[in-house]
Amino acid sequence: YAETDYRLFFGRESERDIITANIMGSRLTLVYGPSGVGKSSVLRAGVVHGIREMAREEAGEDGTPNFVVAFFNQWRDDPLTGLRNEIRSSVQNATDKALSIPTNLSFAEELKALAEAVSGKLLIILDQFEEYFLYPQKDGEGSFAYEFPLAISRPDVRANFIVSLREDWYTKLDRFKTSIPHLFDNNLRVD
Repeated sequence: YAETDYRLFFGRESERDIITANIMGSRLTLVYGPSGVGKSSVLRAGVVHGIREMAREEAGEDGTPNFVVAFFNQWRDDPLTGLRNEIRSSVQNATDKALSIPTNLSFAEELKALAEAVSGKLLIILDQFEEYFLYPQKDGEGSFAYEFPLAISRPDVRANFIVSLREDWYTKLDRFKTSIPHLFDNNLRVD
C-alpha cells in the first residue's frame, strides 16, 4: 500500500500506533520483520499518512507544522543526495514556503536548518534499508555511511529516524554499530 491507499489500509492500527509513537519520541527506531509482512505498507499508508494528518491538525496559526515526515526508499544511486532531496521536498510541501537553506551544508547542518524552518522536528523514515547493502556505496566524508551517523549523534539536530529492513538483513546494521553507539537499543519487530 502507498500513502494514498490509506482508506483501504486497515487491521494494522496497533503496529501503526506503536511505530508512530516511537518515531515521535525516539531518536532512532529499527523496524524489522520477514519479507512480505507489510512493513512498507504500514509505514506508508499507516504511519506517514497519520503523521501528515496530525501535522495538519496541530499546525501553528500560520499553518507551519510542528513536525514534518519524510519517507525514503531509493538506495540504488547516491542515497545521501536522494535523501536530502526527499527531506527538502517534504519540508517544502509541508510549509508552502520558499526555502533559503544553502545546499553546501553537511547533512547534519542541513537537517538542523530544515527543522528550524518548520520550528519543529523532522521525522525521517528510511524504508527497505537492506537495499543500501545491495549496491556499491562510497565511504568517507560526504557519503551516507559517514553523514548519517553524525546526524543521529548530534543532539542539536531535531530529527528522529526509523530504519526499516527485512529481518534477514538486520545483522548487516553492525556496519554502523561503532558510529551509532545506541543503534540496537530501540527496535520493533513487525509480524
